[in-house]
Parts: sequence; structure tokens; C-alpha cells
Amino acid sequence: MRLTKLKPYILLLPVTVYILFIIIAGVVSGFFGSLGYIPGLSKTEITLKYYREVFESPGFINSLIFTLKYTLLSTFLSVTSGVLTAVLLNSLKHKRFISWLLKIPVVIPHLTAALYIILIFSDYGILGRIINSVSPDLFTRYRSFTINSGTFNIILAYIWKSAPYTAVTVYAVMRRLSGRYETAAQNLGASRMRIFFTITLPLIKEEIITVSVILFSFIFSSYEVPMILGPTSPEAIPVRAYREYINPLMTGKSEAMVYNMVQVFIVIAMTYTLIAFTGKRRKKDAGKAI
Repeated sequence: MRLTKLKPYILLLPVTVYILFIIIAGVVSGFFGSLGYIPGLSKTEITLKYYREVFESPGFINSLIFTLKYTLLSTFLSVTSGVLTAVLLNSLKHKRFISWLLKIPVVIPHLTAALYIILIFSDYGILGRIINSVSPDLFTRYRSFTINSGTFNIILAYIWKSAPYTAVTVYAVMRRLSGRYETAAQNLGASRMRIFFTITLPLIKEEIITVSVILFSFIFSSYEVPMILGPTSPEAIPVRAYREYINPLMTGKSEAMVYNMVQVFIVIAMTYTLIAFTGKRRKKDAGKAI
């Protein structure tokens, strides 16, 4: 009986060990690379000078703030709109076609999403041409906004990709939930808003936290979208890492690893913060229940 319960975990063990080995080996190799230990380039001296050079480099703080800004905004807006879409989808009768439509952006690469944003929302994209034909003065303001706003297009691309992912994930969870609590609340006269915040949201809270961690980790470390749609100054942290890594002189490998370690440390810190916050809220709610 006990072996039957452990069978799924035993079957998942080989692939889990393989994935963990790749992740841990990559992080450890990157960490030693950030300390200057890259035997393939005849660099074996361990030092912190590359961290000092990166932290003291011009624009590093601005790049870090810029990256955190569009990451937090993209994650918050994607999760919020995705959850609301899932709730709306769950209340519809004919939901199969809409659910299928939501899956289309999920399978489209981020690079393609960035190109769509350029074609539609750039100053001379489809929307810009329509605005120019209606009002040249309005087009001038629109063009100034699209050029000077370094985060708008990035956030738009990530919302277009991440909100449907959130909606599909949360909706899959909501389908498994029993509707008897909502029905009982409706019979007692509770409004839909009250039902959502007091019943539905607590039941899907852990899934929302999980999706938030996944989106934050991916958006913060992804370089394609900010490289294509972002400004040249300040550059996003992943873009800086990529430029240092592809330096043909091969002199920026350690600096690139430092940027990668900054991403790793911030993602781990954010994940730990969200998990700790969720754990404290769970204990607090359990204490109130007792």
C-alpha cells in the first residue's frame, strides 16, 4: 500500500534529479565564473573585482531599477488581468472556444510577440498610421510617447503573453473547485464582489502566488523582449549580461556571470519573500479559525 502511494514520486525521481542537476550545475558554474574562475579562458584566480566593477559601472543602478520596474508592473498586471479573465470565463456557459483562444498567445514565442508589438504599437505601426490619418497632432503626441516610454511596449508584450497563461492556469484550478460555497453565499444574499474576495480568491490564492513567482522569474531574466522593445539607456540587466557574454574579445564573461548572479539572487529573494508571506498568512488564518 505504501509503495503504491510512493510510485508516482519514484517515477518522477529520474527526471527530477536530471533537471535539478542541470539547474544547480549551471548556477554553481555561473557563480564561480562571476568570481573569475573560468579555466577554459585560463582564468583561475578567484576574486571579487568583477562584482565591484559591475556594481560601480555607470548606469548599473538605473538598469536594475528599470528591470525591476517593468518586471513588477508586468507581473502584477498580467496576474490581475489573468485572474479576472479566469473568473469571467468560469461564469460563462459557452467557454470552450474562449478557452482555446487563450491558449494561442501561450504557445507563441516571446520574440514573435515583440515583433507583433512593433507592427501594431510602434510610432509607424498600424495604430500609429490610423492615429496619423485621424489627427496629425495626436499622432505627434503618440509618437513622442512611444519613443520616450521605455517600459510601455515591454509591459504590453509581457501582458499579451502572460495574462492568458495566468488565465488558463487559474481557470484549470477553478474548474476543480466545488461551487457549493458560492451557491450558499448567493443564497444568503452575498454580492458577486463579496463572494470573489471572501470565497473564490482564498481558494485560488496559492495558485496565484505560484504563477506570480513563475512570471517574475521569467520576465526578470528574459532578454529578448527588452532588447527589441526597450531603450538603449538604461539597458535591462539581462540585456547587459547578453552583451557582455557575446563580446568577441571574450573579456566580459565574468561580468556577464555577475549580472546573471544578480538575477539569480533577486529571483530567490523574491520567491522566498512570497513564500514566507503566504506561510505567515496561512498560520494567521489557521489561528483565527482555531
